[in-house]
Amino acid sequence: MKGKNLEEYCNVAGFEEITFGELVNRWGDIYGNKIAIKDKDEEVTYWELMKKSQELVGVLKNLGIREKSIVALQCTNRICFIEILFALFRMGTVPIMVLPAYREQEVIKVMQKTNADAYIGPIEYMGYSYKNIETEIKRVIPEVITLLIDKNFTDAENLIVDEYFDDKNVVYDDVAILLLSGGTTGEPKLIPRTHADYIYNAKMAAERSCLDQQSVYLAALSIAHNMPLACPGILGTLYAGGTVILSYYSSPDEIMELIEEEGVTITGLVPTLAQLCMELLEIDEFDISSLKVIITGGARLEAKLAEDIIRNFHCILQNQFGTAEGLVMSTSLNDPVEWTLKYQGKPISEADRIRIIDEEGKDVPEGQSGELIVRGLYTIENYYNEPQCNTKFTDDGYYRTGDRAVITIDGNVRVLGRMKEQINRAGEKIQPSEIEESLLELREVQQTVVIAIDDPLLGQKSCAFVQFRPGCNLDEKEICSKLQQKGIVRYKIPDQIEVIEEWPVTKIGKIDINTLKRKASIK
Repeated sequence: MKGKNLEEYCNVAGFEEITFGELVNRWGDIYGNKIAIKDKDEEVTYWELMKKSQELVGVLKNLGIREKSIVALQCTNRICFIEILFALFRMGTVPIMVLPAYREQEVIKVMQKTNADAYIGPIEYMGYSYKNIETEIKRVIPEVITLLIDKNFTDAENLIVDEYFDDKNVVYDDVAILLLSGGTTGEPKLIPRTHADYIYNAKMAAERSCLDQQSVYLAALSIAHNMPLACPGILGTLYAGGTVILSYYSSPDEIMELIEEEGVTITGLVPTLAQLCMELLEIDEFDISSLKVIITGGARLEAKLAEDIIRNFHCILQNQFGTAEGLVMSTSLNDPVEWTLKYQGKPISEADRIRIIDEEGKDVPEGQSGELIVRGLYTIENYYNEPQCNTKFTDDGYYRTGDRAVITIDGNVRVLGRMKEQINRAGEKIQPSEIEESLLELREVQQTVVIAIDDPLLGQKSCAFVQFRPGCNLDEKEICSKLQQKGIVRYKIPDQIEVIEEWPVTKIGKIDINTLKRKASIK
């Protein structure tokens, strides 16, 4: 499966015409017996990762996995799945990175859309038996090969050397992996990333985060996500020669314990998980002095939460905006704190071309907001098998992110929210982030989300979901009064306010806006 044409980018600094098979061989030669990855039960060196990924090619082929086919890989945070991932890379077999939270119908839809001829998943995770998925796949697509594995799958006695295998059939601009989009509505789209572009993505993100051989990166989120996989994630850490620690359950207590026990220096968290970790810090003690950097991404980070993270974790905060489709932006570790609180930084690559356009596709005047679009070395030019999504790309090859943003005079980008989240209240345009920032200035408010809901009179009206700090409370009148005292114009004050104690989240850990809309509409 061929990816985008990368020839025009061959002279970009840091870009290599390389495959993951060639890269893991290089790592084995350079870093040898240094620990590459640790999970809850075992650890593997760089040399072992190289060797096992070679030998697993023979195992997978013997079990019927074909070279240059497509495989649904539903992985948990275990070393065995990373070893299988690299074996598939060597074979030119394209893994679809499926979240462990996906169930029968979701997995089958993805497999049918891609004509995947194999499924690899865990035996059990979080009390769920993946035999259910295997059984349903066999019923609906009986010709598909299914493998349910545990950590013993990659034991030495099971490994096979395939003396006839030649990975030179895999080239740098072949598609290496299919990521699933993290949209909040509809079915996820399939995102094709090539060997060279995804390696470059991880490498440049690692450089922005200043990773080196002393770095200890905690993969706190599911490794099926783009962020813990390559922003800089597992791949960026391995590129730098550091050590990866895998969090199995992605729970706050496990995350804090691993930071203490493993001397973690850097991790990546979505804002909701960062908030939960801070709440745990308030009631329990952990030695997290090794932690130097927390990267936040996956959702827009409010300035108040950013300040709380810096204060509670006593480390550098790196504000990141990333898309599985490509573009990654982040602040630098030496940026002023006020930049980190406000902005998502700058693109990680000199080859990234970003623009801000209006509804007619024209560039907006300097300093004004509009839709963020991008083209570049590691950003896709189309989705896989999704011709109806061509509107996500401009005629001159820019990917439309769907995010409203503004570029500051110093080149930083501030992401204001999704374009479709803008509230049109009786003709007045309201950006939810503007109201959220005002609400978060109230000392009683811990977290808030503002959404648009349909209204027969106004067209749309605003609804604010508010979570109060422990021991604090305000009624709707008090909230509205405080906002008015701050000088917020009347039409921007929420038409409806709902108090919430626990946020509903999607399978990828973001706040579930659709669930909030249903709750608001019931009122």
